[in-house]
Amino acid sequence: MNRDTGLAIAGAELRIMLRNKAVAATVVLLPLCVAGTSLVSPTSATVSQSLLFIQLIGVYATLTTTLAARRKDLFLKRLRSGSDTDASIITGLVLPALLVTCVQIVALVALLSGTSLSAPTNVGLLAIATVTGALMCTGVAVATSAFTSSPEQAQVTTLPFIVVAAGGSLLVEEKAPERLDWLGYLVPGGGVVDLAAGAWDGIGVAAALGAMASVAAWTLAGAAIAVRLFRWEPRA
Repeated sequence: MNRDTGLAIAGAELRIMLRNKAVAATVVLLPLCVAGTSLVSPTSATVSQSLLFIQLIGVYATLTTTLAARRKDLFLKRLRSGSDTDASIITGLVLPALLVTCVQIVALVALLSGTSLSAPTNVGLLAIATVTGALMCTGVAVATSAFTSSPEQAQVTTLPFIVVAAGGSLLVEEKAPERLDWLGYLVPGGGVVDLAAGAWDGIGVAAALGAMASVAAWTLAGAAIAVRLFRWEPRA
């Protein structure tokens, strides 16, 4: 992978993201506004849901829209016609969204440190939730972009996964009996929520293996679909 190429593409994408007011509001302000609601009633449950939402909007929805836009304007095709590797191109396109999302999560955790919830007991588990959740959203975003022909259509194609991931994990967490907690691992957001909540609840890594396996399975599924179906130029 050409590191310089990836960084150059990432820098250009970040500038485009921040200069476009609509994109900047969606990527930066919307996740923070929703995540800010957890500051009103800071618990491990509300914070973990906020962290998942930040990843779904900041990584998943943003990358799906970005890849669809770059394909539509033939930017992907032009990049691939050069000497750059596929990995360098994709890495450059996804880095800005990952960077912004990580900054948002760090800011949220810093603010929470001054509340009754305080800092997470297991920082390592929070790091795992952040990294694995971002990777899952990245893989599924690349896969979803294969079915998204324009940035406008991304508002529709990303909705099912967001509803299932966010709504499904919340429903299972609130309604499922304790003996059926494992059902949350069948939902894409369930593993991320469990890992993040566990960071504040103080569970060990061994107790979080099921959640990590769930996130890994969804990440691999998204990556497999992406590799098979991703397109570099619009359909004729």
